[in-house]
Amino acid sequence: MPGLFDRVARLARSPKGQQVISQATAKAQQLAQDPKNRARVQRLRDEVTRRINPGDAAKQPPAAPAGPPTTGPATGPATGPATGPATGPATGTPSAGPTPSAAPGGQSPTEPRPPAGA
Repeated sequence: MPGLFDRVARLARSPKGQQVISQATAKAQQLAQDPKNRARVQRLRDEVTRRINPGDAAKQPPAAPAGPPTTGPATGPATGPATGPATGPATGTPSAGPTPSAAPGGQSPTEPRPPAGA
């Protein structure tokens, strides 16, 4: 007696099976083109990613909406003086203060050195 897999494989090779596969493929492609379904899949993908890698979710930018592009004035970052914390050189990470130097005694070159006899 053939197993379940053998029976499914035989059905897939038959003319009726080929017709069913063709119809299912066409329907899947049609559903994949719908913006609502694309947004739903993206939300589910993001949720699964957050559950699998909870620490990495904070590092990833939020997904853009999958709808059609909107028209209107462009919105961008506010222009004006920066009010946030200082960032390191070209990294965008908060600066931890002056970096240690290779000066004698472990002092930074800008700190005054104590007298030699003290």
